[in-house]
Order: sequence, then structure tokens, then C-alpha cells
Amino acid sequence: MGVLTLPLRGLFWIFEEIAARAERAYYDEDALRAELMRLYRGLESGAVSESEFARREEQLARRLAEAEDRHRQSERENAGR
Repeated sequence: MGVLTLPLRGLFWIFEEIAARAERAYYDEDALRAELMRLYRGLESGAVSESEFARREEQLARRLAEAEDRHRQSERENAGR
């Protein structure tokens, strides 16, 4: 029976790995800060409107706060081990 499920387990592992990498990229604090800097430069140069800036800044700030919270939580969990 294990031989028959092996391809499915491999496929599930691939999906889990893709999801984990996507999550790491979504919560990458350095990338989020860099994106915020690009956004600020875009506003200063006039390439980004104030309404677009406000919308995107709110999204990025929320993601950054979530990323920082996740990082602190991970550090607490690792310290408890």
C-alpha cells in the first residue's frame, strides 16, 4: 500500500514546500521595507498618486507588522526549546 501512496506523498511535499516558500516571501521583512522605500520614492517623484500611495502603504505596513509579530513569536518558541 505504501508504494501506491508514494507519488501522492511526494506531490503533497511539493505543495507544502511551495506554500512555505510563498509564505516566507510574503513575510520577508527586508523585502517589505525595500518595497516601502520604493513606494516613498515613487510618491516623491510623482510616479505614484497620493491615493495609490496610501492604499499600498497601508497594505505593506500591515504585512510588515504581521511579519515582525511572526518573527518575535518564532524567536520566543525557539527560546523555549
